[in-house]
Amino acid sequence: MKVIMKKKYLNLLILFYLFSITIGMSFFIYYRSALVILVLLSFLLFGTFIIFDYSQTNLIISFGILFNLFGLLYSNYYILENITNPSYLNNTVFFSYFLSIISMACFNIGYFSVPYLKNSFLKIEKINTKVVYLFLLFLFILSVLTEYYVIFIKIGFSSFFSSSRAHQSLLISQYSSLTFYKSFFIIIAICTLLFYLNFKEKKYLYLFIGCFIINIFNTYVSVSRAEIFTFLLPIIYLLYIYKKITTKQVIILALLFFILFGAWKSVISSFKQNGEIKKENVVLSFDSEFNSWYKISENILDSDHQFLYGKSYLETFYNLLIPITKSEPLSKWYVRNYEFDVYIKGGGRGFSGVLEAYLNFGLIGNIIVFFLYGVLFKKISNYNNEISMIIFLIVIGSVYQLFRSESYSLWKTMYWFKIIPILIIFKISKRRYL
Repeated sequence: MKVIMKKKYLNLLILFYLFSITIGMSFFIYYRSALVILVLLSFLLFGTFIIFDYSQTNLIISFGILFNLFGLLYSNYYILENITNPSYLNNTVFFSYFLSIISMACFNIGYFSVPYLKNSFLKIEKINTKVVYLFLLFLFILSVLTEYYVIFIKIGFSSFFSSSRAHQSLLISQYSSLTFYKSFFIIIAICTLLFYLNFKEKKYLYLFIGCFIINIFNTYVSVSRAEIFTFLLPIIYLLYIYKKITTKQVIILALLFFILFGAWKSVISSFKQNGEIKKENVVLSFDSEFNSWYKISENILDSDHQFLYGKSYLETFYNLLIPITKSEPLSKWYVRNYEFDVYIKGGGRGFSGVLEAYLNFGLIGNIIVFFLYGVLFKKISNYNNEISMIIFLIVIGSVYQLFRSESYSLWKTMYWFKIIPILIIFKISKRRYL
């Protein structure tokens, strides 16, 4: 691919290098640790990919930018947090770090090997809006009734609301086949906002507002940071691409959201327990998000584990063909075998796409799997009609899961409860979408 960067982006790249090296060397002088240099090199490498991706699209939100930002956080946070406690940084941690860096590099090679196509699609035309609206309204009513049935009738709202996250998972696992409503609310919000921005019809706006409020309510009740990110990012992207918010506003929102992301669990837990947010209870922490995959890697890689030779990917593919199976995702397999006390309480852990690739095929798995992910995500980002754009919006809200989930958890729910309904909507609207 021919590399072209305008002067302003070259200046931005140089400024980034100078800023990163200045901060990095300041940390090196203060901590006198070679780990600072290791982290600095990763920021210089993947920061270059971020700026190059931005220079090609002039968009601050893209798969390339988000993947590399999340990759830097998931790879380096644990290293930086323990820079003064080297005893926590054993050989397994460094091997996991190496796997993460290799995976990120291969993703970028795959991503940039696919040419950029200009996303010219912004206006929806020749579509039966009445049919689409009625179908979205049907999904909304179905989702509201299903959530009411599960949470308010079968479980009991007070019991569910007052339970810990682990106990909530145990309660709702009895009705796992009915939890599609969360995914439906997200795709309804995406579609209604997209249609409102195109047609300016208030019926779409009202339905969007309804979904937005319910999504906020669900993330509040479940104290889930992942859920709020999954539905907010596509919304911000739509407002950005339709020029309702500027690049500077996106950056400001990202910084505010990052702070909220760190404080979310303590803020919501404090409010649920005390009826108010007490300052002393608010803690800015990312440990459970960015550290857990290292701890999971340590437990598995330091044990007498066996390679899977593609088993987990075959099970993922099988579950994309058949929605209801007895397959056990790696995240559940992990707690059952390595944290049984969490398992019997109904709790869970995330996993890691990086670790999954290694457990299947060793280092070659990380190289091939993440190269293919890079190619796939770039092709998805080259959307040219409304259906491919909506699929892009669905996937972009889950890009972080490449680092904190296995392929089963990443793709199964997204495919059956988000992508398939979208295909049905456009099929019944009698519009060609492929």
